[in-house]
Amino acid sequence: GLQTGATDARPYPFLVLSLIVAARAGLAWVDQGRIRYGLGWVAASAFAFAMHPLAAYALLAQLIFPVLRRRRGAPLRELAAVGSLGIVLVAPVARQVLMLQARQETLVLVDAPSTLDLAIALVPFQLLAAVAAALLISRSAVSRADAPRWSHAWLLAIPWTVLPALGLFVQSHATGSSVFVERYWLGASPGAALVVAMFVSRHCRSRVSLAAALGAFAIASTVALTPVDSRDWYSAVAVIDAADADAAIWTVTGYVESRNPEAFGDSAPNDYLNAPLLWHGAARPLESIPSNDDAGSRSIIDERVRLAEARGHPVVLIESREGAIRTEGAEYAEAALLSAGYERAKIDSALGVLMTTFGPPASG
Repeated sequence: GLQTGATDARPYPFLVLSLIVAARAGLAWVDQGRIRYGLGWVAASAFAFAMHPLAAYALLAQLIFPVLRRRRGAPLRELAAVGSLGIVLVAPVARQVLMLQARQETLVLVDAPSTLDLAIALVPFQLLAAVAAALLISRSAVSRADAPRWSHAWLLAIPWTVLPALGLFVQSHATGSSVFVERYWLGASPGAALVVAMFVSRHCRSRVSLAAALGAFAIASTVALTPVDSRDWYSAVAVIDAADADAAIWTVTGYVESRNPEAFGDSAPNDYLNAPLLWHGAARPLESIPSNDDAGSRSIIDERVRLAEARGHPVVLIESREGAIRTEGAEYAEAALLSAGYERAKIDSALGVLMTTFGPPASG
């Protein structure tokens, strides 16, 4: 069968799991007062932050734990120990956060969100479907006298559900660089599930209602998931290995940084942009090219074409693609090569990858 490396793996499942572990440890810390739970809370929180810095908005909701511990008489040295461990564990990620902040304008994937976008994100259809399922199945509602009391869990669940999307909304408008991407507020999903569970247990008598609500939430959430397409980079490496010794190997691996012409000012980012190919065994020199075809990107590609033409070298263009959709930069590079007299000598394709070999212009 097809084998692909994990270069397209995403950290979001680990982020969600670590948030759940952190919440469980935080609740135990508040209820039992043992510092080991506090240390476990801050360790799991730091891991979530390491998985993705934008997890900070979900973690804001969990700051209720040290507040409640202090209100219950926890000594300052206990809070200081927990806080100190958090600083130590988060410090290694600080450099990455500063790097991302410095180039945030190059990482914009979507337009600035509207108020309607925010409203839809704050009240996801999964939550509505779950509540509706519970109320439809429930035969009777719990009376106010019998209803479970509101606990500090509500102080966790509601902000946990709201703050991730709200934080991204505010950041997108405050910085002018939109980060309002659904997967970035995925950390809110455990909070939403907790809201559903507590709402149903408070207002519906039947345990079947709770099972229906959580089942509806799980099904709706699973349906909404969008898998990340795989790439058969091994096939691309095989084409690279079989290319003429003097061939220039141009690559567009699809990384978001390749949309920024400034990323091609020196050779430092080249290994990063070519990480999938290098990880899969490419041993020849690789030249990444921009994935956009704006003015800055075109000038870079035009210069690559000029050098290849002057040297009379063939060119192998390796590009990531979504189905039949190619990147603008790769299409522009192909058009520029054909205009310079190059001819398509061979076209290979594999899962998520297109590999085109161009023969150099005829001399004379």
